[in-house]
Amino acid sequence: MKALAAAGASVLLLPVLVISAAVGALDGVAGSDLVVPSASAVVPSTSATVASIPADYLLLYQEAGAAFGIPWELLAAIGTVETDNGLNPVMDVPNYAGAVGPMQFLPSTFAEYSWAAGVSDPSILSPHDAIYAAAAMLSADGAPADTAQAVFDYNHADWYVDEVLSLEEAYATQAGENTPA
Repeated sequence: MKALAAAGASVLLLPVLVISAAVGALDGVAGSDLVVPSASAVVPSTSATVASIPADYLLLYQEAGAAFGIPWELLAAIGTVETDNGLNPVMDVPNYAGAVGPMQFLPSTFAEYSWAAGVSDPSILSPHDAIYAAAAMLSADGAPADTAQAVFDYNHADWYVDEVLSLEEAYATQAGENTPA
């Protein structure tokens, strides 16, 4: 009976530990223009697939990546971590830091890079505008020459960099497997 009670207590504590770990991972985050995923953001495992990316997002990642000379897989990895490629229904609600939209920009950061969208009235909520702004920001911050640093500049968290780079690699591997020889 004591073993059963201990097991039950462990199961009840698991969500507390997961939330504590997530909050602890953000303790070192500093700066004013960070893009931090919201607490409700879907952070997928590296088992995410290219096939799970909505076709309209995949095309935007590919076009914006080509326009700014960065791998589309990098943009897709960031979009996946931030809002599950727009599938997270709370992407239009600012997170605790004020980040919003499909690529989770702070409004001030988006304003700095929104020119990249090539439209007269860019919107932080527009997948097109946000993905192009992200591509411009990553390029300005050194991608693809120093992708890890560019991703860190996008979001100052080591776990974030690791997750994005793992997803980028998984997407690149999958895309390579689907390329005709």
